[in-house]
Amino acid sequence: MTGQSDTTSTAVHKVEALMDITPSSNAKPGVYSLNLEVTSNNAGNVEGCEVQIIIPEPDLEVLVTDISFSHSSAWINARGDSQRVTITATVRNNGGTVDAAGTLVENVEVVIAVDGSQLGSVQLINSLAYQEEKTISAFWNPSRAHAGDEVGIPIKVSVDPNVVIKETETDNNIASTHFKVVQTKASNPSFYMSFLSLVGAVGAAVLMSAYYRNKDSE
Repeated sequence: MTGQSDTTSTAVHKVEALMDITPSSNAKPGVYSLNLEVTSNNAGNVEGCEVQIIIPEPDLEVLVTDISFSHSSAWINARGDSQRVTITATVRNNGGTVDAAGTLVENVEVVIAVDGSQLGSVQLINSLAYQEEKTISAFWNPSRAHAGDEVGIPIKVSVDPNVVIKETETDNNIASTHFKVVQTKASNPSFYMSFLSLVGAVGAAVLMSAYYRNKDSE
């Protein structure tokens, strides 16, 4: 503090302090005024100031960059057997946790659609605080290969599709991308199957060599 060495009635004493203000968890979006008053023990003048606290509306978001896949592409054969793919999406809240109607950002619905149809059941995120992120995922076995004029199979992730929560904007509640699925004749065109084929060929060669050696000996 400054001025402590001056004990006269005209001395200026100053101290700095920090105050944390936590709004109520169910406070609705809006601009709130906070009045601070300072009084003296000697019944001096009352001094004060006004501070505004802004509580934003919720802003749920999912971006194209928030969608990822367990594989860069997948295959499907003529029998309809396909490679299982895991689709993962990250959802965040850029705003408050209560909307103007008092609805909490809880049990947030997330829907993954593949090729225009919902994949599995609706997934729920229990809660999303300010700037919090949570991840959901789902398994998918492709039912068709993408056509030559397609970039890939369309994938869409929707957050709060029924608009249960009122937000500042909803344009960032849907993210769309594509995933490549190729047609193949083999059941599983993987390195593992190729390796088995190689082992079988080597085994056959060894057996044939042993057969001819035995024949020469006879």
